Amino acid sequence: MVKAPWYLRMFGIQKKRFKIHPLYLGTLVFIGKFIPKIDINKVKFESHPMTEVLEKMPLNGVIMAKIVAVSVLNSRIKILLFYRMYQRYFLWHITPADLKILTVLVLQQTNVQDFIYSIVSLKGLDVVSPKGTSPHGTGETIAPGELLEQ
Repeated sequence: MVKAPWYLRMFGIQKKRFKIHPLYLGTLVFIGKFIPKIDINKVKFESHPMTEVLEKMPLNGVIMAKIVAVSVLNSRIKILLFYRMYQRYFLWHITPADLKILTVLVLQQTNVQDFIYSIVSLKGLDVVSPKGTSPHGTGETIAPGELLEQ
């Protein structure tokens, strides 16, 4: 729950509750665009954590607010229309501790490990190999109608 916008407070609503539902694959792909932009120098962080955090806070804070906004919206149309507005709202109404809790919750919901296992399983089954290549793994292209030698 966060402080409600001024137009809701006029009607007596003091707090606004946002729900994060299980994320769709499209939402995860959209979030995936932002994650590589998070920049922390691990060596610098271990030696001087406060300096590194303060230097990177403007960029990383905005990115984390985007991730939370996209997760709350969780719909292609809503994300395209409103994620910037929600991002600004979260940026100015959520404390860093709450933002950390929300981003950890989002990362837990992404369930990246199962997604990676499914990709590895598909690759192991040769479902994703290009059509027309040799099943023997030699990289030869088989012409249509040509018999395989065994």
